[in-house]
Amino acid sequence: MTRAPRENPVVITGAGMVTALGHTVDETWENLIAGKSGIRAIESFDARGFACRVAAQIQELDSQSFSFPAKSTRIADLPTTMLLKCSQDAHRQGHLDALSIPRDAIGFFAGMGVVDDKLDDLVPAVLASRRESRAMDMGMFFATGWQKIYPLFTLSMLNNISFCLAAIELDIRGENAVFAPHADAGAQALIEAVNTLLEEKSTVALSGGVSEKISAMSLARGHITDEVNMSAGTEERACRPFASDRAGTVLGEACAILCLELRASADARRAGYSTAITGYGQAFGVGEFSSGPTVDAIGNAMRRALEIAELAPNDIDVLIAHGDGSKSGDQNELTAIENVFCPSIKKLLVYSSKAALGHSLAAAAVVDALLGVAMLEKQLIPPTLPLEGDIDDLPFRLVNGAPLAAPCRRVMINCRSGQGQAASLVLEKIV
Repeated sequence: MTRAPRENPVVITGAGMVTALGHTVDETWENLIAGKSGIRAIESFDARGFACRVAAQIQELDSQSFSFPAKSTRIADLPTTMLLKCSQDAHRQGHLDALSIPRDAIGFFAGMGVVDDKLDDLVPAVLASRRESRAMDMGMFFATGWQKIYPLFTLSMLNNISFCLAAIELDIRGENAVFAPHADAGAQALIEAVNTLLEEKSTVALSGGVSEKISAMSLARGHITDEVNMSAGTEERACRPFASDRAGTVLGEACAILCLELRASADARRAGYSTAITGYGQAFGVGEFSSGPTVDAIGNAMRRALEIAELAPNDIDVLIAHGDGSKSGDQNELTAIENVFCPSIKKLLVYSSKAALGHSLAAAAVVDALLGVAMLEKQLIPPTLPLEGDIDDLPFRLVNGAPLAAPCRRVMINCRSGQGQAASLVLEKIV
């Protein structure tokens, strides 16, 4: 653990984000404030065989708004496209296009999920391995048919290929790492970037997370792990964080990348900023009847984040909860929040983005971090969806129904995996 000095914290000088509600931070923010949801019926593939047939999928990205290497088309898919766009947006916003910072002084860290294979790359091999009866002949396949498989087929399934393509496109040569595959991976990427900057291994770092592409494979994983809402009805009520009738989460596509550096470096470069990352915490613990983190693990992550930030629980104005709408997950987080923030919990404002943006896994914590930056800048909190319905008798105030104008200087972000990891971040407004 490396504690950031209060006078020279790590600040955010650039950002890029795409979600189901927009291709920029501002566009996503405006739609959230308007109470809109990006969750809708899946159209990119036939999902009729699944119990959950809704998701928060992004709309087609404008290829004219960012650089995409044509030679990489065969091994690139949606996660690569999102990562390229967001990394380039953060790079440009952070004014890293100038040659004032050596390329090997720029770090790059990302949380990334599973990249599924492209079945179309296997079709030529299958066609070349059929008998006259059209039945598949495995002997023909292993003799000659396999040679028809696209040579880079296996590379296309490595999530760090997308990471490498983005680094090559931006000519980033500094410290780097990839984390996978759940929501804590994005938080780990931010934490690694913060520590790299504090230890002066990099001058600037791009850091964030990118979701998986919603496909038949990713949706099947959500069903197998019992994460998604199997009874999802209308899109508007498919994911209901902290609601009494919550029944699971909904997958979402998203990417968010931050440009980070020490405040002294940003001042020297005259780079603009409004927010610092001042605290973080991580913990692990698996319950007997749940694969998610225990109450203690979630609570310990929050406590460690407060300790690093040198803050007390009552210093936090807004908590962006992981709040994915799962029965045990939300209950564990609720209890942990109550344990950590009592007796000041009555004044704590809580928000969850997943009923509007879906659960974007490795991108989730970083998307929430950028929403936290917007809250601190605009002194406004979006409503947690759905706008109406029964909510549990909560010990804190869940912002719901309409946007809430409220003075806020510090925001905490929670995230967790499905395997026991929990992480928390603290953002502070620079005054």
